[in-house]
Amino acid sequence: LARLLWSNASDPLNSVSAARVTLRDLLKKQLGGDNETLFLQGVFTCDVQEFMGSLESTDPEIWRLALGLHQGEFLEGVRLPEWEAGFGADFEEWLLSWREKLEEVRSELAWRVAREYLKQQQFELAMPLLEITQVDTQPPREDATRLLMLTAGSLGREIRAQTAYQKLERRLQDELELRPSEQTRLALQQAKQNPQICQAALREEFRVKHPTISSTLGLEDTTVPLFGRENELQHIALEQNLAWAGAARLVLLIGEPGVGKSRLAQEAARQARGAFVLNGVTSSTGVSLGLFDAPVRRALRTRKTENFNRLWQQALAAFVPDAINATHLDPSKEHLFAAITALFAHPEKPTVLLLDDLQWADKTSLELLLHLMHAPQTHGILILATLRNTENPRSDLKNIIEIITREQMGIRLEIQGISQQAVANLTDALGRQTDPVKLHQKSGGNPFYILEMLRLGADSSQMHDLIQSRLVNLSDTSQQLLEVAALLGNGHQLGMLRNVSGRSLEEISQALDELAMTDILHLLEDGTHFKHDLIREVILEQIRPARKQILHLRAARALKPNQAANHALLSKDAWEDTDRAKMLQCFLETGKQHSIRGDLTTALEWFEHADKNSQNATERLQALTERASTLERYGRHDAALETLSKVEILEGSVTDPVLRSGAWLAKANLLALKMHRLEEAQVLVSQAFTALEGLSYSTAQLARSDALNIQGTIYRLEKKYLEAVTAFEASLSIRQALEDDAKAATAMMNLAMTYAQIGDRRTQELYEQCLALYKKLEDVNGLSRTYNNLGLHYRKLGLLQKALKSYQESLQLNQQLLDPWAEARAYLNLGVTHFYLRNYVEAKEHYQLALEKAKSLQDLENQLVTLLNLLEVSKILESNNSIWIEQIKPFADNETFIAYHSEINSYLAQGVKT
Repeated sequence: LARLLWSNASDPLNSVSAARVTLRDLLKKQLGGDNETLFLQGVFTCDVQEFMGSLESTDPEIWRLALGLHQGEFLEGVRLPEWEAGFGADFEEWLLSWREKLEEVRSELAWRVAREYLKQQQFELAMPLLEITQVDTQPPREDATRLLMLTAGSLGREIRAQTAYQKLERRLQDELELRPSEQTRLALQQAKQNPQICQAALREEFRVKHPTISSTLGLEDTTVPLFGRENELQHIALEQNLAWAGAARLVLLIGEPGVGKSRLAQEAARQARGAFVLNGVTSSTGVSLGLFDAPVRRALRTRKTENFNRLWQQALAAFVPDAINATHLDPSKEHLFAAITALFAHPEKPTVLLLDDLQWADKTSLELLLHLMHAPQTHGILILATLRNTENPRSDLKNIIEIITREQMGIRLEIQGISQQAVANLTDALGRQTDPVKLHQKSGGNPFYILEMLRLGADSSQMHDLIQSRLVNLSDTSQQLLEVAALLGNGHQLGMLRNVSGRSLEEISQALDELAMTDILHLLEDGTHFKHDLIREVILEQIRPARKQILHLRAARALKPNQAANHALLSKDAWEDTDRAKMLQCFLETGKQHSIRGDLTTALEWFEHADKNSQNATERLQALTERASTLERYGRHDAALETLSKVEILEGSVTDPVLRSGAWLAKANLLALKMHRLEEAQVLVSQAFTALEGLSYSTAQLARSDALNIQGTIYRLEKKYLEAVTAFEASLSIRQALEDDAKAATAMMNLAMTYAQIGDRRTQELYEQCLALYKKLEDVNGLSRTYNNLGLHYRKLGLLQKALKSYQESLQLNQQLLDPWAEARAYLNLGVTHFYLRNYVEAKEHYQLALEKAKSLQDLENQLVTLLNLLEVSKILESNNSIWIEQIKPFADNETFIAYHSEINSYLAQGVKT
């Protein structure tokens, strides 16, 4: 640097040293370094151009962000040594001019944002912004002062409203020779009365409909009934009884914002009939004894102080000079504490003191609270204090906690969200038609979130602002970890968080400690869990799209294929060449999982994603083959054949013998089972055996087991049962050796069906093993088919009650699957079983249900079979046959059902005859 700037100097380092001394005088603490290096340090204010440009926006969010850029006076501390000698006037004028411009912009932005908050009745958030508009470097703003007074009054801060008025009055007189308007003088009177009047004035100002619940997080003015707090109220009532009978008692209500601490305290105070209630709200500005300002003023309006000694009266007058008159003020803390204690401790009427937001209380307020607890004359005082567990307290609360824990002069109540039943009771009371289970899950039982969602819906900006306020002060690592946890969802361990976030385990551990302390995210035995689903939603919304894609890609790479599919799909624009194979595998595995669990529609969607994102014939062939196999498994034979016709086009372009044989075997299975084209199926199976010959790796062995399984199916359909048993047993042996439970269950099912054909006693044992495997796999479709086949087995043995039970199990599973084809089959089998049990009425009912399903599916074969059964049972019941005869007649000329012609004509003849 020295050589660059002083290249012609005889000693460049001396020159830069001299410059460094001058710069240090100018920039003070903003310049650091040693003999070798220089660097800028400290917090700088903002990007001036970006800050000034924010005024042109109409988006309140832009205004809020711009306010966050301004963190202090422009170039604070910069001063030229030559100013004292009269030099540098141009620079000084420029600097002061820009400071004024930026302060003017800051004031205007604060005014705009404050008005947005007031429209939503967020008084606590608006208050500090309105304070910014009161700076002396700007002309007096009567409109801003008036709203500041009303806001202060809404929060019970009468003294702040009066101070603002006095300052405005003085400045208007001195600078403009004006008096405050009548509207402003009215605002002062309103601020002196009560918070409700000020809130009404602000609602009128912004014409806001009164919400279901107050937007403040202080003592809510609400008519919403209180549910789910019976136990807490009972504990408070016990403390009240102790307070009325002895010294002061303290109940500390601890919980997150919006959980209902203040409302609970308010309800407990209401139930303390005959008590004198005083409300204290802590200011976040930390004004000394601010917690007790409003309670003292309220007590002075209703309780007499004539009997107080002179020192006590002087102390009170110094504390609230506008509320009590006295001369010769020389107060001490001791006298003030004694006076306030005497003011609260009424000899005839007990007092409930509500102290909100104890985490913001200043040190002196906590000292007074301790004095109240230990003073001998505090008979009949119950103190209900709320404390947020999501923020670090301004002052040390250790002594307050010790009153409860060590001295046992009160209790701590951890306030959690209300129960699911309480949510249901609340929505019923409000007349809202909503799902209380989902509402409870999303809100975590937090009453504020619940009421906001009921009032404004899930997109309530007020709700989101509250959540954002809990996130803004978190460390960068914690915020990054929250993004990852939100993206992954609940239930992930440290290793996965590390892989996706890129942070070390130590960093993640520290971040989790911070997040647990703020009650946002907790690490449980089964992984991380958000306190509320709503918090997760807000975090997901604020992740930038590009970053979200990157995080999804990291998650897809880190997770197992059957867990990574959604992440893979959402990050596909960011895939690298090395990612594609795994991502397509994710889609296929997820499709199979949905198929197993009975969700055919979703399974087909994932196979479609795999197909669309394929880039060559091999990848497409794999996706289409899986789709066809799944369709066949669910009895969608026509759709499976259509898919396989696309597979045939691709076969010539694929060289992988396992994939090619998989396609051949899928078609062979369909030809054999659905179309009974056994010779064609056998040719395809033989091709597969030839292609797989000599291959020993696991995927080839599984393909060979598939070929054996379909070979067994062909033998069974040809009634070559011993050959079928041999093929199925060989298939099962391979699948069990490779520990593929899903395929083993299929081979076991086919073997059991073959045993049933030949009357082998091992049939039932195999079906029971199938059931155990399918339950382990959570394969609903497999369970349904097994129960159906077990019903057929029992029916063949004449165990009709057992058959009936198996079919009923199958029907319930099919209804769970939303599979109308399987439902039709189950109704038909139930009807047949009832028929054999001579339950003819029940048989007819089930046949009719089966017919409705078959008609809706346009399944002609099952329609005909069911109609024949209905005609048969109607004849036995001697009911009207003509309706079934008329429906059967069209089938007599249908060549598809030529095998049924003799039976149809026989029934028609009998029907006409009768």
